Amino acid sequence: MKNDELLTVEEAAEWLTISKPTLWRLIRSGEIPVVKIARRTIRLKLTDLENYIEKHSGPITDISKFLKEVKK
Repeated sequence: MKNDELLTVEEAAEWLTISKPTLWRLIRSGEIPVVKIARRTIRLKLTDLENYIEKHSGPITDISKFLKEVKK
């Protein structure tokens, strides 16, 4: 995959190994940006997904804080 590749919501959710509703929550909150292709069509840049993973990865030092974040 090229880093500038655009993914559908379904493809991005699969790539992130999260559900589509969880991805939509991240999109609505602004945590993951989208590219608007048409009036009702969006895509996600692979580089933005990689940046999200990089920002949110690392050791989990407080499991209760982690679980609260996951359940939001």
